[in-house]
Amino acid sequence: MAIDPSILTKPLPKLTPEYIRELFGDPVEDARRTRAFKATGRWFDEHFEEIRAEYPDRFVAIYGCRVVADAAGLRELSAIIRADSTVEHGSVLVQFMKPAMDPSILTKPFPELTPEYLRKLFGDPVEDTRRSREHDATENFYADHSEEIRAEYPNRFVAIHGCRVLADAATLRELNTLIWADRAVEPGTVLIRFMKSAGANGNGVGVS
Repeated sequence: MAIDPSILTKPLPKLTPEYIRELFGDPVEDARRTRAFKATGRWFDEHFEEIRAEYPDRFVAIYGCRVVADAAGLRELSAIIRADSTVEHGSVLVQFMKPAMDPSILTKPFPELTPEYLRKLFGDPVEDTRRSREHDATENFYADHSEEIRAEYPNRFVAIHGCRVLADAATLRELNTLIWADRAVEPGTVLIRFMKSAGANGNGVGVS
């Protein structure tokens, strides 16, 4: 885009105080707002516990060293603030007042680290190892028999479990329904593949 050559001949505007304020703002006003905002912050710190007790689980707007509004949601609070013509929006401090922690939680005994509790937290490592071995065996079975399976189930979704084709269907949703209906099957150890017709490799679509 070409530059208008007349712009090079236009006189520069005079750097009057009004023009500078228009460009960069009023430094005196900015300093006043900064002092007011810092004072509001100090007031909030000093009255934090009182505000939290009065407005638990609420958003609060603090201006002029007082709570000027509260609401359950931030959007609702913002609407209240914008509607208040007496508030300088850029000088409002907004906080969410999370309730104080129940001190009794610090005195409750830790649960005993029994094998049952550890299994509840992290799962059973023996069972996880067994499932991993079964899944690896199913993967190996599929790798060895993929061509046979593809020939028998062209353009079908198949579920492989226990080194055999457990079910097949035209859609993934239908196949998942069949898998979940079989109570003897652990869904986390089922290998699902879509068997493209001959001439293309079967693609995995995940493990049910």
